[in-house]
Amino acid sequence: MSRLHLARTMLRHSLAAALILVGGSALAATTYNSLASFQAGTGATSATGPLPAIGMTSSATLGSVTVQAPSWLTVDWITALSGYEIGVSNGAGNTSVPNSYYNDGIDVNFASPVYAAGFEFYQPTTPGVHLNGCNVPVCVDSQFQVELKLGSTSVGVFAWTPGKDQVDFWGVASSQAFNRMEIRETVGTDDNEFYGQFYTSALAPVPEPGTSALMLLGAAGLAGARRLRRPA
Repeated sequence: MSRLHLARTMLRHSLAAALILVGGSALAATTYNSLASFQAGTGATSATGPLPAIGMTSSATLGSVTVQAPSWLTVDWITALSGYEIGVSNGAGNTSVPNSYYNDGIDVNFASPVYAAGFEFYQPTTPGVHLNGCNVPVCVDSQFQVELKLGSTSVGVFAWTPGKDQVDFWGVASSQAFNRMEIRETVGTDDNEFYGQFYTSALAPVPEPGTSALMLLGAAGLAGARRLRRPA
């Protein structure tokens, strides 16, 4: 193997392991499915606090978080979640017939840019009841897409499948700051799912030693490849 080919191979594998390219920029991101791990890894705290009682609305500010969707409210239907939780009647990004209620998506705006954000979630599977249930005859397992944005610029897009009949958590730590999280239900129907508290951190992440080494290796490989391309 030539030195040029070796340098290119090292560069390709090191960057693939360490970075995601989004809009030409390198994004390093870590996702979490445990609140305890998320807080330990990012220093995040609750940005909303316990959710208050809110009647049907399209927008409300909870602590440093503003939640938006065509129609949503807070209810106390899930005993495993402390206090009230967000229930969505007509979700953000709903492209079907208005008021068809097929989407549990919401838009989440943060008062200032953050590097990490996450939320509690509960997906019930008991049909036909609203207390600890999905409130329709058939409960359908949902899938979601979460997009991070800074203003109107996309920072990263992630797929997420929540657990069932348990207090679930999804969070992300990003190397790029963001101030908006767009959560969209990509698979599902008009059964109920619920959001709990939101957590954020404005602390910029420190790269893990392995990630830093890979990035340096990639830079070294790129420099080596450039040197090898120079004419004698």
